[in-house]
Amino acid sequence: VSNDFHTPDHLYRNNRDGTFTEVTGEALPYTSWNSMGSDFADINNDGFFDYLSTDMSATTHFKQKTMMGAMTDTAWFLDNLEPRQYMRNTMQVNAGNGEFIDVAFFAGLDSTDWTWAGLFGDLDNDGLEDAFFTNGIERNVQDSDTNNRMDAAKEAGAGIEKLREIFLSGPRLPERNLAFRNRGGMRFESVGESWGLGDETVSHGAVLADLDRDGDLDVVVNNMNDPVGIYRNHSSNPGAILVSLRGTASNRFGLDARIEVQLPTGVTLTRIITSSRGYMSGCEPVAHFGLGHHQSIKSLRIAWPSGRHQEYRDLAGGRHYRLTEPGEETGPEPLPERRPALFTRVEGALGLDFEHHENHYDDFRSQPLLPNRMSRFGPALAAGDADGDGDTDLFLGGAANRPGALFIQDESGRFAERTPTAIKSDASHEDVGAAWFDADGDGDLDLYLVSGGSSKPAGDPHYRDRLYLNSTAGVLMPAPAGSLPDHAVSGSCVAPCDYDRDGDVDLFVGARFVPARYPTPPRSALLENDGTGRFSRIPLEAGMVTGAAWFDLDDDSRPDLALATEWGPVRIFRNTPGGLVEHTSATGLEAYTGWWTCVTAGDVDADGDTDLLAGNFGLNTKYHASAEHPATLFAADFAGDGQLQLVEAHHKEGRLLPVRGRSCSTGAMPHLIPRVPSYTAFASKSLPELYTPEALAGAHRLEANTLGSALFRNKGDGRFEMEQLPELAQMAPVMAIALDDLDRDGHPDAVLAQNFNGAQRETGRMNAGLSLFLRGGDNGEFTALWPLESGISLRTDSRHLAIVNLKDDEDKALVFAPNSGRPQVFRLAKPGK
Repeated sequence: VSNDFHTPDHLYRNNRDGTFTEVTGEALPYTSWNSMGSDFADINNDGFFDYLSTDMSATTHFKQKTMMGAMTDTAWFLDNLEPRQYMRNTMQVNAGNGEFIDVAFFAGLDSTDWTWAGLFGDLDNDGLEDAFFTNGIERNVQDSDTNNRMDAAKEAGAGIEKLREIFLSGPRLPERNLAFRNRGGMRFESVGESWGLGDETVSHGAVLADLDRDGDLDVVVNNMNDPVGIYRNHSSNPGAILVSLRGTASNRFGLDARIEVQLPTGVTLTRIITSSRGYMSGCEPVAHFGLGHHQSIKSLRIAWPSGRHQEYRDLAGGRHYRLTEPGEETGPEPLPERRPALFTRVEGALGLDFEHHENHYDDFRSQPLLPNRMSRFGPALAAGDADGDGDTDLFLGGAANRPGALFIQDESGRFAERTPTAIKSDASHEDVGAAWFDADGDGDLDLYLVSGGSSKPAGDPHYRDRLYLNSTAGVLMPAPAGSLPDHAVSGSCVAPCDYDRDGDVDLFVGARFVPARYPTPPRSALLENDGTGRFSRIPLEAGMVTGAAWFDLDDDSRPDLALATEWGPVRIFRNTPGGLVEHTSATGLEAYTGWWTCVTAGDVDADGDTDLLAGNFGLNTKYHASAEHPATLFAADFAGDGQLQLVEAHHKEGRLLPVRGRSCSTGAMPHLIPRVPSYTAFASKSLPELYTPEALAGAHRLEANTLGSALFRNKGDGRFEMEQLPELAQMAPVMAIALDDLDRDGHPDAVLAQNFNGAQRETGRMNAGLSLFLRGGDNGEFTALWPLESGISLRTDSRHLAIVNLKDDEDKALVFAPNSGRPQVFRLAKPGK
């Protein structure tokens, strides 16, 4: 049910007993805010119905910025409603397990202007459902300048006639109707004008129907204060069939009947007969199937509302089939056989009774135009044998003023908390990274904790990392004073390795950022062990580091270092006799700058060298980037007040334009107000016109041209070749990656922890992902498994994950550590189960 304004949308699940259950919160990551129309279709031909909800997100920079007013009045609404609502279309793809993944940004369907009806239909008869949108409004009630004049008039005591005059003086907003061709792979391309459907009108209702019965869908549009638009389809692809139903035990037109058409290739097209679609529009109860180049179909199956079913085989294309419900009971339709899922969620998380509670801190108070909160990168997670009994134990980090917890695995494969007093005493620190390693060479594992966050000033003692030495069987004590260098930086990660090959374990510790000075690069460090557990600091300039992995790049037995960085590439530091030397350019990785979140090393293609898997923010957000048009960030004291201001920019319509709107930009930099006294003035200016070319030239400029999570395949000559991970891996930011042969087929698989809820209000949550299992293949290629196959379905704001060996039966489990939530455990099914 689509609802406009603040009223939430609703998804009701049919209980098949005449009742429905409202499941919006558990099924959807978020919904559209000003929902007007909706439709459903199987856009990827997987047998599950996906659905579209339409909103009023503009397609041009000018319209976006004139319709983007201040968000102060809606701040609580945007920050607290569950599920969240955002002013854009949502294209909710059915994951098959009762949950949906919004792919609107990835599909290119997120912004279609002031949209009323959204309709699916195979307009080019290629076997994939395309999309059509009606647009426009008689008066643009979202025009911020008009609304400001209305507010000023109200304050001055204007009467209703004056307010009406101001309202009617506002702009009429006829807009082009839009059509999008389904390219497959959940991608669409805009084709409205080339298909003859791009008339500029104020349009509301619409239907798709084969009016002339020539096998393709025509379009009828209801235009406000204009004649009806009728568009005849002259498709060059005539392959199609129509199906009309006549019910006997069911309703007359077979409404709610499910029809499946299988093509000779094995692809199955699915429709449901319905009478209402789009926006306040009815449609004829006839199903249309484009067949592409096929002249016949392998089978046609009907599941009637009565429960009866029937099947026809080897039917010719180019026909209109009128089919009657069978008069006799046919029995229930056999359900398709499904293999058991690879993983099963473990209720109670094997005794990991811990909940991460993020401390409240407003990151935007010090830097109002910060793209993302920098205070929400916990909790840390580290797996290791803390008590020396041969199995895996776990440490889960706490937020500031809440201690982390140590869990020891027992003989049954469950965990019990055994948190040492030393860790509880350091609860004021925020744990964002952790690692078990033998610091003092006594044969047991010690624990290093990275302190991070942004709630304290740069250099505050709360950013000091901590080392706990293992005295006996998991009893951790603080390392002696002076064991660690006296250095305080907001960190991200720690990676142990004997990099200098002297027989003890050293550490790389990544620095995340400088609080209140983003994106000023902090200094990461190597901590060199003297063999007794005392460390000296060797600074390493690497930018804003988010993840680290040691590996041998050149097969010289010296461990080299890969670093994931934000606003930079995956950096490579080669281990030489003189120390670590940056080698990124020589590997070819310098070309791929991104918002990299993590990096993992492993030989995925079994060719004897080490490849890299790197997480990124993905391809399903409002941001788009390429080598020609990178996402851009400028940082400078634009206002001349001694503060570091941020300006996000992107390339659109042939110009460099601001990402943020007038309200937040002038709020952070009031000196802009005389330059842009109105929203129209702001929307009309390019970035150089807003901030001057001189100011931009003097600013710190960062670019990201790659946002997709990727495999960097080692070519064996010291260079890497980038391959984007499968589509499902791009639906949300990937915050952690683990590699292992989990399905026991001899090829390493990858598990991805997804989602990030820390973006600024205008961007909203990036939580369309359900986390993901990627099955490895013969040549290092990965295949994404949907939740029904993998058993993994997790909407949480995940930060880290670990593969844990369970003692009870040598089984394995995945442990996900979410921000502001409880750990989630998925157990690997036993062979043959």
